[in-house]
Amino acid sequence: MKNFAKVKDSINQFGFISIGFLFGFAVAILTGQTAGPVFTGVAVGTAAGLITIFVDFIIQPEQIFGFWTTKVLAWLKKDRNLLRVLVKPLGGCLYCMNVWITLAVFAYSLPFTGFSWPVFVAIVAVSHVVLAIVERKVNS
Repeated sequence: MKNFAKVKDSINQFGFISIGFLFGFAVAILTGQTAGPVFTGVAVGTAAGLITIFVDFIIQPEQIFGFWTTKVLAWLKKDRNLLRVLVKPLGGCLYCMNVWITLAVFAYSLPFTGFSWPVFVAIVAVSHVVLAIVERKVNS
């Protein structure tokens, strides 16, 4: 019961922060106040980190795409498989997968943000920090 209360408090705190973040972002868009590049970069990195947590959740064995972990990654992990190097980026390591998900989110956001590719390194760093914080709260 003690662990459940701890998880519930963490989820509540994270929920309030997320709601505040989304509300502020929505107000900025609706009022026509464009966000600065730092805020936009942090938003893209945060979104990428949260999408990574979501993808990690849905590929767990008992979830909707659980076959990914039980079948695909198990097949890739075999000793004689030449594609074995793809295990970590495709879901075997949360932080390795995060880089590729952040790359996809960054590439999707390029027309909207106008960022150049060197900014990608900073956004990956933000995404990594967000992932480390949220993962500790979710999986503890």
